[in-house]
Formats: sequence, C-alpha cells, structure tokens
Amino acid sequence: MLIYLILGIFFPKASPAVGTLPSVPWAIFLLIWGLASAVAGAYVTSLICVGSRVWHVFGLMAAILALGLLFLAGNVYKQPTWYLIAQTVVWVVGAMIGGSVPVQGKDPRGNAT
Repeated sequence: MLIYLILGIFFPKASPAVGTLPSVPWAIFLLIWGLASAVAGAYVTSLICVGSRVWHVFGLMAAILALGLLFLAGNVYKQPTWYLIAQTVVWVVGAMIGGSVPVQGKDPRGNAT
C-alpha cells in the first residue's frame, strides 16, 4: 500500500479516480508490482517455513489462486476481466519463481543440507 501512497503523492494523475477504469500503463505497472510482491512473498515463505518448502509454496499458490478467483467473481470495482485473469496468473507465477529460489541451508523437500 505504501507504493500507492507514494505514487499518489508524486504522480497524482497516474492513478485512476474512484469509479473510473485504470489506464493500460497503470494496469501493467500493477501487474509488474504484483509479480515482484508475489516473488518476495514466496521467498519469505520458503525462508521461514519448517519442513518442506515445496508444500508451503504450494499452499501459498493455492491461497493466491483462491483470492484471484474471489476477485474475479466479485469484481466490485468493475475492472476489466483480462486484468483480473492476468493478475491471478502473474501472482501464481511470481509465487512459483520466489519459491524456487534456493535458500541456503534448506532442501526443497525438507531434508537438512
């Protein structure tokens, strides 16, 4: 949320007004930001998990997928359908990328290294 506040302060015309559709560059920026956030979240998940990193990251991906489908079903802000589908795909791919980054001292299957 901090990034939205910073962007709103420095680039007030970039973010869409309430009730209007976001521009394509703004939507693409949010997709890139979502990818970076998902990668970071999955990496932190794999850092702090006990046991198998794979199952923890799969759990995170399942939660992301459920949240994306919930956003798609609700669509309270009347966002374009392509954006909501792309957002879910980008988040899941980001979690896969972040969860696959090697962590020193941890085996993906939970064995000690």
